[in-house]
Amino acid sequence: MFENVDIIELVLVLGAIYFGGIIHEIGHAWAALRFGDETAREMGRITLNPIPHFDFLMSFIVPVVLLISTGVPFGGMKPVPVNPYNFDNYDDWKSYRRADITVSLAGPAFQIGFSIIFFAVFLLLSPIINIGSYAFYFFFYGFIANVGIAFFNLIPIPPLDGSHVFKYFLPTEHRLTYLKAGRSIGMFGVGAFVIFGGAAWVLGPIRMIVSDLFIWAYMHLSLAVLIG
Repeated sequence: MFENVDIIELVLVLGAIYFGGIIHEIGHAWAALRFGDETAREMGRITLNPIPHFDFLMSFIVPVVLLISTGVPFGGMKPVPVNPYNFDNYDDWKSYRRADITVSLAGPAFQIGFSIIFFAVFLLLSPIINIGSYAFYFFFYGFIANVGIAFFNLIPIPPLDGSHVFKYFLPTEHRLTYLKAGRSIGMFGVGAFVIFGGAAWVLGPIRMIVSDLFIWAYMHLSLAVLIG
């Protein structure tokens, strides 16, 4: 299982996942702060320092196992604490709903934004990056991982970000059952989904699309091609 693993490549991919995951969590924290919740900021979570964001299971065990066993880059960071009771106009249902949805989507949105910037940096540096080099794989897998993880978080499985949006499409009585199930299962349900192939099933097609996009852009839009 470990015979063909390139440790340097693995470390580079994990680094790209970590940084994108940090940006994801900062997105949640920043949006929560904009709506009046200072919990994440007071706990030091609006920072690029990876230590406060690190979660041993989702930031190390899961991505290493998946990368080695399936080649699908997936992982996450420790969720930032958000206290919706601190939202401005908490008692107004429409304002609360808007805040909850915005905070939930801010993480994936920030990560997609980071992926685009990450991709643009690669295209600018392309004249000094060779296909097959460690630098190429750093950007290649880093881009795929961060786009894939952002979309994975939109799946409506509690407590993933998508569940905080999906719940508002449910009738009130079903919404409460849905939320209770999410609190009971928590990250164990997500972990089981990942371990038993759910991540590979969801991220596999995304990986194919994004990797094709990456190669196409490298061949047609990179600075190496434009100045060549």
